[in-house]
Amino acid sequence: MERLGRDAAAVTFEVAAAVRDRYAFRAGQWVTVRTRVGAQELRRSYSVCSPAGGPLRIGVRERPGGGRVSSWLVRGLAAGDRVEVGEPAGTFGAGQPGGPALFVAAGAGITPVLSVVATRLRDPRARIRLVQVDREPASRMFAEEVDRLHAAHADRFSLTSVWTRTPGAARPSPDGWRGLLAAGGPLSGLTGVWLCGPEGLVDRLRPVLASLGVPHRRVHTELFDAAPPTVPPVEGTSTVRVLSRGAVTTTTVPRSTWLLDAARAQGTDVPFSCLGGMCGACRARVVEGEVDMVANHQLSAAEVAAGSVLTCRTRPVGPSVTVDFDR
Repeated sequence: MERLGRDAAAVTFEVAAAVRDRYAFRAGQWVTVRTRVGAQELRRSYSVCSPAGGPLRIGVRERPGGGRVSSWLVRGLAAGDRVEVGEPAGTFGAGQPGGPALFVAAGAGITPVLSVVATRLRDPRARIRLVQVDREPASRMFAEEVDRLHAAHADRFSLTSVWTRTPGAARPSPDGWRGLLAAGGPLSGLTGVWLCGPEGLVDRLRPVLASLGVPHRRVHTELFDAAPPTVPPVEGTSTVRVLSRGAVTTTTVPRSTWLLDAARAQGTDVPFSCLGGMCGACRARVVEGEVDMVANHQLSAAEVAAGSVLTCRTRPVGPSVTVDFDR
């Protein structure tokens, strides 16, 4: 484990040879770390920071107030400890590999961005612009690694730092962002834009990028924090049928129950991680019945149209619902 300032660390895992192929990751993917606190099982997703082909290494920032999993990883983990880690997942690094690209990373959002940027720079056609947002220089994660990449590829990798809590600093307004991003030249010719950080930043930058000529399809996003949705109470009950790993369970639950919670209450082994509609680990397909997905920061419109949902933020609406985690 390597400390990255007072509240963050990078953790490198030694993967057993027998499962090494299953843990080969693509740039920008994440893994789920699972642990137990008393009788409660906790899962959290953390992005891989290494370039593709490198060691399985994640970046972790301790949540304000002391997150139970992040605090354990940052402050309690020691060399030789055994950690249960899920296989890599996620599509944040997808996109055309060569050509010019823009990255905006806020706080711990630099973790998957570092992986994608380092991987893309292997292609001599790549031209990278990175805007790294953090509270102050002392809190900048992976500062030395980012600076080394910048120095090694200064002819095709530009770096801009934005501080939000230094004297006289503030979060840029939409107009401020527009000027900051436009200063690097026209954005309409980019192969893609990658945004990683809290929900507020991503929501603020989407219209700015559109006004600068960046098509929606070329904007790739990953959230590290999202506000819980405001969900009005729903009356009635629904019968939820869950298909997972070849097993079938059925239960009747209030319609205010998330499908993931309905499945877990029956002891069904289903995948999940962030519980906020951000990572996509709990995705499944509704094959029968009507549901309401109240938050979705991961699935495309085509996937939703095909019946995919994020079960951690989807409730049953009709009298009966069948959800398949195996499809």
